[in-house]
Amino acid sequence: MRLPVNVLFHPESETPLSLASRLASAMGYSSVADLLGGSTVQAVARGEVDAIKMLSSWSGVPVEQLLRFAVPTSKEAGEWRLGGAVFRKEMRVAGHFRFCPRCLVEDTDNGFGRPRSRPYERASWSTRAVTACTRHRELLVEVGGDAPLNDVALFVAEGWHLECQPGCPVDGAELEVDLYLEGRIFGKQSQSFIDRQEVHVLLMLFQSLGWFVQNHLPSFILGGKPAEELTIRAAGFLIINAGWEMIERVVKEAIDRHRPAAQTIREFFGPLVRHLRRNADAPAYAEVVGLFQALVERNVPVGPGDRFVLPVQNRHLHSIRSAALEYGMDRKRVRKLLEVAEIVQVSSLSDRHVYISVIDAERHLKIASANLNAVEVASILGVRSDRVRELADRNILVPCETGVKGNRPFHRFSRTTIDEFRDRLFRRAPLVFGDHGLVSLDHACRRRSVTQTEIIGLVVNGTLTRIGRSEETVTLGSLLVDLHELPLTVAAEQNLDYVTSRADYLDLTEVKNALATTDVTVSALVKNSVLPVEFLPNPRSLRPQAFVRRSSVAAFLRDHRSLHRIASGWRRNIAWMKSELDENGLKPIFETTGKIARYYRTEDLARACLLPPNA
Repeated sequence: MRLPVNVLFHPESETPLSLASRLASAMGYSSVADLLGGSTVQAVARGEVDAIKMLSSWSGVPVEQLLRFAVPTSKEAGEWRLGGAVFRKEMRVAGHFRFCPRCLVEDTDNGFGRPRSRPYERASWSTRAVTACTRHRELLVEVGGDAPLNDVALFVAEGWHLECQPGCPVDGAELEVDLYLEGRIFGKQSQSFIDRQEVHVLLMLFQSLGWFVQNHLPSFILGGKPAEELTIRAAGFLIINAGWEMIERVVKEAIDRHRPAAQTIREFFGPLVRHLRRNADAPAYAEVVGLFQALVERNVPVGPGDRFVLPVQNRHLHSIRSAALEYGMDRKRVRKLLEVAEIVQVSSLSDRHVYISVIDAERHLKIASANLNAVEVASILGVRSDRVRELADRNILVPCETGVKGNRPFHRFSRTTIDEFRDRLFRRAPLVFGDHGLVSLDHACRRRSVTQTEIIGLVVNGTLTRIGRSEETVTLGSLLVDLHELPLTVAAEQNLDYVTSRADYLDLTEVKNALATTDVTVSALVKNSVLPVEFLPNPRSLRPQAFVRRSSVAAFLRDHRSLHRIASGWRRNIAWMKSELDENGLKPIFETTGKIARYYRTEDLARACLLPPNA
């Protein structure tokens, strides 16, 4: 039965409890609880069927309109629905009444019916998600304590709204967020990305993406302003409202600028990862989780074994580090190969922060990973690795990679190159037995004063015609050549002259023995130019080798005494002897450390009367 005194309902935004409050006021009841009864107040607010039917019969408002902004008990824990929007529990207004003072004053001044029954509660005031009055562009005000929280007509009649100052003006970007949320509450929705998501998911995305853009792209322009000039919520809303393409653009640009490592991806995305992981199985988050998971997998070097929201199944990008691990290669080598191929640019970024596509990595690293270093080639050919380097330096064996590791050059060779080299070397070298007249490479080198490298070069280019091998293995140790085909080189002739004058020189080992000292001391004497060295060809390898003239060693022994020899001559402890020398101002010919011997000038010792009599 319709009540004799009624009020005008506002179906576009009014809550059912607001209508009940105004009916109570119009009928002269002291409160809505007096009209409905204490328990029925909450029943109306929750949209319970019997309570709403009764309110509909009293007011003449259809049940469907009254149920529109009721807040029913949710079947999902922690969620609640208001109109067309689903919120999380933290968006409830508990123990307070939120309102716009200007709206309530305007309702009283401009409404219909009795003035006490004109003010009404808007549905958007029931959630903390909406922060401002979109009509007056001011923040909503909250009142708690003794105020009648569920009775808007009584609230206004007692003047609570007049005791509150209007809220502060709201920035335009923030107001856009509230307008959107109001629209969702009122049921405005399309098939766009933003409208497909539940409101509580959007609120999380607003905060998370706002944090993301302000931390990683503060100068990114959103709505005509840099992101750093907007609130976090407004920045996130403007990104999401522009669609998934904008989200993808922001994320890609941030990744491209900062190049996060796979291990730091959680910290890079901040609160977004925590929220998505916590809700990974929730149906409302399914689209968002899938899109962000795919976006990260395509743009960050994560692979099987890593996790963003879900475990990563496929790899799309490599870092230098992950590529090196997958192909079993040194990271510096991987980086150099890719820089030479212009796949990556030379930069100061660490190996974890340099990205390459899986396709480029496979194209340039898969074959390279099978290449052999000098040690491996040496094992195949049966020689030492320095022999392989000599062959490479003379282009007899062509490397596919060259570089420097520390101060030492290195080479790598493709398996095809090694196979072709062995074929050229041995295809004219049959297995021989008995008295064949051929000699090994070592024997040929000694007899003709040439290097193995030079002989191999002659074999490869076809200069030597009589060759063979002593065993089935195709190693250089089994290769045999005709000594008569090897010419006596100019170097060998010069070496004969050197051998005749060898008595005038000592090698460094002989110098050590002559001085009765150590290798490190001899090296220090040479380094400090105390013993002048000359580089002459080694009679066997023809490589330059350091020698010292016998006369230089004799002069050094005449003009210098070691600390050990001085202490022995005076029969003193070495440490005490050094202290006495220091006290007399005598210094060694150069400062030494460790096990390097100290030497003093004989004339300085004699001047200080410290030259031992038997020294």
